[in-house]
Amino acid sequence: MRFVDRASVPVPQSLVAPAGATATERQSAIDYYGANPPPTKAFGFEQYKHPDVVEALEKLFGGKCAYCESRYAAMQPMDVEHFRPKGCVAGEKHPGYWWLALAWENLLPSCTDCNRCRKQFIVDLGENGDVVVSNEKENSGKKDAFPISGKVRACKPSDSLMAEGALLIDPTVQDPAQHLQWFMGNLSMPVVVAREVDGVKDPMAVASIEVYGLNRLRLVQERGTVLEDLASDFSDLRSDVGLAATAPPGGLRDALLAQIHLRMQKLRQKSETSRWYSAVAMAYVETAEAALKVELEGLISPAP
Repeated sequence: MRFVDRASVPVPQSLVAPAGATATERQSAIDYYGANPPPTKAFGFEQYKHPDVVEALEKLFGGKCAYCESRYAAMQPMDVEHFRPKGCVAGEKHPGYWWLALAWENLLPSCTDCNRCRKQFIVDLGENGDVVVSNEKENSGKKDAFPISGKVRACKPSDSLMAEGALLIDPTVQDPAQHLQWFMGNLSMPVVVAREVDGVKDPMAVASIEVYGLNRLRLVQERGTVLEDLASDFSDLRSDVGLAATAPPGGLRDALLAQIHLRMQKLRQKSETSRWYSAVAMAYVETAEAALKVELEGLISPAP
């Protein structure tokens, strides 16, 4: 998960047009939830899946899941996900945040596994720092979950959302890198963990990792494939480093240094935001590059 500026994509016209199917549906929902006695079933929203909404979300996140950065397009249709669930809240008698069902700021693109609750094997860190896979499948995926730290949950449009103290990370509001970090002791199984301050784990990170299922086994393995590819590239790069370290000053060394800079540039491109699992890739590239610069101190000038 990485931060994405929602303002970089215009609000879909269907969501803000004063007339049309979405405006009609919005008013119908207001009338529905304003009935006395209140309804017991959730309103059947449809217009949040309008083609221009889907297109805008795909453009905003580059065809990737907002939570796990999987590129869903090649494997499954995108779920238009409600950050605050629209029809109910898991474990509570709550009507859902129905008034946000058609709000652009509450919509995110999600893969099936992040958005729907399914049984998954979960990867975690053991006490000794080893990567451990759960013996049995566990519930994983957001569905209608929305944990808060506050004492009062918003139940109607006039209630404060800020007072809830939402515990899930919205990657268009918070920078996930401020809450999450990567454990890459096993490159084939990179695990995302909560940052700690004075020994206390970041509560938003803890909740987000669990609810979104950010360490489900297949996802961890896919991230590992990316890191193993990067590790192979760095291994080749270090071969050039070894040659540059022993080459005498002059043409050969200069040619090797130029090649090293070119390879580093290509490696950075593999961690660009448009790539799958770019957050973990960027963390690996930054760590490996820092180690490389120490090895080459005095041979390679700072990267441009």
